[in-house]
Amino acid sequence: RGCGLLHTDGRNPGSVMNAVRLLREYETVVSLDLGSYRPEKGAIIEAANVVIASKAGGAGAFPGDADDPVAQTRRFLDGGATVAGVTLGADGVVTGSRTENGGIPVHLPAFRVANVVDTCGAGDCFHGAFLWAYRAGRSVWDAARFAQAAVALRIQHYGNVAGLPTTAQVEAFLAGAMQEPAPPTANP
Repeated sequence: RGCGLLHTDGRNPGSVMNAVRLLREYETVVSLDLGSYRPEKGAIIEAANVVIASKAGGAGAFPGDADDPVAQTRRFLDGGATVAGVTLGADGVVTGSRTENGGIPVHLPAFRVANVVDTCGAGDCFHGAFLWAYRAGRSVWDAARFAQAAVALRIQHYGNVAGLPTTAQVEAFLAGAMQEPAPPTANP
């Protein structure tokens, strides 16, 4: 009780679905980090409120749209997710929501940084920052922008934990970003 968010990568799908069934009674938001696709994760994809896939995860889920993260995002939304997206590494993220922007997914370019030293854990940083910002009431676009800024700061330092920025650091980065991402576009 009182669990507002369950975030999973879908490992141990049976256990995850048991948790989902228990937490649905309490209106818990279920979030899936689809780093890689396996058919066993299908039930989790269908049950998740938030699905954010990697390039590989989105392509694996929808092989017919393997090179189209906008179509993949639409399909996650059509499949039941309230919020969906596909992370594209240095190329940014495609994100969409049933309740924002008319349900149309948009591409947000990544912030460019000159001193990339360690990208290990960048995806986890994105997911954590996105979910924090989204659960704090930010729009999907603003949550994705916040998460991209967190990643831009994180990858300039070594260490998955040591390199994580604070909220204040992310806000300062966003306030003074030399290179703002371009306005969202429909296609990456």
